[in-house]
Amino acid sequence: MNQNEVIIRSEKVRDYAGIAAVHTEAFQNKSFTGEAVLVDMLRRRRRFDPELSIVAEKDGEIVAHCLLTPCTVWVEGEEVPTVFFAPVGVRPDHQGKGMGGRIIEEGIQRARKKGNALVFLLGHSRYYPRFGFHTHIFGTSRIAITVPAVSDLAVGLSERRVVPEDIPQLMSMWELWYSQGDFAVQPEQDLTEWISLASKFQYSVICCGSEVIGFVKYQTRKPSEITMLLSKDKSSASAILAFIQEKTDEPVESVLHLELHPKMAEMMIPFPFTIEQFHWEAAMAQVLDPEHAAAASYIREAEKKSRLAGPVHWPVEFDLMD
Repeated sequence: MNQNEVIIRSEKVRDYAGIAAVHTEAFQNKSFTGEAVLVDMLRRRRRFDPELSIVAEKDGEIVAHCLLTPCTVWVEGEEVPTVFFAPVGVRPDHQGKGMGGRIIEEGIQRARKKGNALVFLLGHSRYYPRFGFHTHIFGTSRIAITVPAVSDLAVGLSERRVVPEDIPQLMSMWELWYSQGDFAVQPEQDLTEWISLASKFQYSVICCGSEVIGFVKYQTRKPSEITMLLSKDKSSASAILAFIQEKTDEPVESVLHLELHPKMAEMMIPFPFTIEQFHWEAAMAQVLDPEHAAAASYIREAEKKSRLAGPVHWPVEFDLMD
């Protein structure tokens, strides 16, 4: 082997420290570096695939790394086998030499061979399109809900930590709320997917007596900012929103903000609401399997803005990056 040859390969356990160093150096312009920790956390996912954790090695050192994580995305009511790119890092002294491009292309090729139909990421809009990514593919959909201070709606409700026995019911509620929207990233069935990794967020099962009626993820210091709401039905959604409204200490009514696709808001939100939707230029994706009609049509229409961009709920590990 030529001493200057760059080897592109799957990660090995002995690479962990080198990979962490790459991301720490690559993102040194930030006041903190969460990417190295993010890689460690994503490795713990049940669907983690070491063949999709790709390094560039030169002279025995790791100089670049990218990670693709398998997940399931719902589009038009269909499950789409998907991977997301995060993070991608190149050591500063090797940037501008094509290292990042080589590992990105290798990652896309491997993900396609493994049967994935879609890949998405957040990244630089002038860099990733050269690899086939389309911009403005997903974004945020923020529902501003006006909830009256009607205390009797929340009578008897309480919140508690999720336990393993809750998860099958929570998964059924998730399908009710999100599977008919677009670009909905399905949570895994592991308990770690339903417990916050960061103090900024509260993850709670909502109970009426001993019965589980829903789940909510909200900002600990600002409960009016809700990232995810699940309930067994629309009536339960009313009660949960009233329960959160009480946390705001507003005497008359509150405006609660919820991240939710407009289509699902029309179906499940019982109070008046308005919609704010944003397409991000940095929100990119590409189709890996052109025969997957739902994925291909969504990408085509979202890029043209002829279709509302789906709001992505990133996996729990990304709470560390917020």
